[in-house]
Amino acid sequence: MQIPINSSRIVYIPQGGTNEIVAYLNKNNFDVNRFDGYLLHFFGYLQSGWLDIGKTKLSKGDFLYALMKSKAALEDITLIPGVTLYFLIQEIAKKLNLNLNALELSYK
Repeated sequence: MQIPINSSRIVYIPQGGTNEIVAYLNKNNFDVNRFDGYLLHFFGYLQSGWLDIGKTKLSKGDFLYALMKSKAALEDITLIPGVTLYFLIQEIAKKLNLNLNALELSYK
C-alpha cells in the first residue's frame, strides 16, 4: 500500500456503493482497483461529498484511510441581516476565490 497517490487537498466523492465510488475514482485518474474497494467496504462506511483529506501526496493506504475518516470540507460564511445579495455574493466570491459571474448565475 505504499503506492503514491497525488490529488488535490479537497476531493469529491459521489454518493453510492463502494464499487461505484471505486469506478468514479478510477475514471478520475486515482489508482484504485476492486481490491481497494473490498478494503474500503471491510473497514467501514465510505464518506461522500467534498472531503478535506489534508494532503496532496499520500500513500495509497493513507489515501484510502482518508476517504474513510475525513470530514467534509466546509467554509464559514457569516450572513449579516440587511446586507444585500450583491454584497453577499461579492464577499463569498472573494473569500472562496470563486468567479463572481458564475456564482451569480448559479444563484439565479
